Amino acid sequence: MATSRAFSAFLAVLLFGLLLSTFHLLEKKSGTSVNVVNRQQVVSSTLVLTVKQQRVALPFGHQLNAANDPFSETRRTYVKRAAPFEAAKEKGGEYFTAYQSAFECGRPSGPVFIKNQFDSAWKDAPLNGDFVDKDWQTALNIPARPPNYVATKHSQIVAPFVSATGQNVKDATEGFYKLQYIPSTGAIIVLGAFSPDFVVGTDGVAKDDRPAVIPQLNRLSDMMWYKWNSLVTDPATLRFIGHDNINNKLSKSIIEEILLRTTGNKFAPWPGNSFGLDTDDGKALLGTPNGIGVAWLLLDRYRDMGKREPTVTIWEGKEGTMMLWDLNQV
Repeated sequence: MATSRAFSAFLAVLLFGLLLSTFHLLEKKSGTSVNVVNRQQVVSSTLVLTVKQQRVALPFGHQLNAANDPFSETRRTYVKRAAPFEAAKEKGGEYFTAYQSAFECGRPSGPVFIKNQFDSAWKDAPLNGDFVDKDWQTALNIPARPPNYVATKHSQIVAPFVSATGQNVKDATEGFYKLQYIPSTGAIIVLGAFSPDFVVGTDGVAKDDRPAVIPQLNRLSDMMWYKWNSLVTDPATLRFIGHDNINNKLSKSIIEEILLRTTGNKFAPWPGNSFGLDTDDGKALLGTPNGIGVAWLLLDRYRDMGKREPTVTIWEGKEGTMMLWDLNQV
């Protein structure tokens, strides 16, 4: 009898333990389910935002897809590694899609600048070493001094004035562009570019803490277009835009990632490696700091230039990494 009672007590304790374990397991599963729903709600709620708002709502570079949990450690590590390329690909893709649709929706053209707007904010000076580098002679099949060749540095005018406190203040950022214009080949080569916006940064103050004045004629794309129009009779003859000796860290990191993944080599000499904008790599290159000027030029001047099918070539020149955009006419 005693043995029977002890066995019954043992069974009761065992059953109670099983029931308690089951309860805790269900509670844990319920909590996990709520957490997953909350995470998906956070991600889903960002989908109604603009692209700019989405980048603020989630860590930089996240893909807004609830299937890929952006809160997991694995996902954060992946995004941190892939963010520059993914962000550039998204940006370049958006610009090229807008360019392609501009012909159908009739998007307004970019601003038209007159000589007075240039003269009041910029001054020109010839560049030292009036010749085209050998890398570009090879890539464009041109001589060192092509016909009607112009090499100039556009510098923002620094105009001192007296402030309310009686101090002399310089109302410019000292931004500049070093450009080579080759009308005979339809090419512009960018040797250096520091736009007033870039010099000022996000705080609205120039690098030496003086008030900054951003001129209307500010972006690289506008500067190239304004000067090109003053040199040629038909601006649609513009076909090539080159970037010499790229030293922008973000652009270089994206270029290196693309070349390592596609060719297994960091760099290759001319003719290098070419990418169309029908590829993710081409879109990413368009979205780099060294490609965005081309994107704006295509988008703002599509009426004047007509439909183009751009390709971009990257190679290692004698002086560094080179980028050449071929704005092929359709």
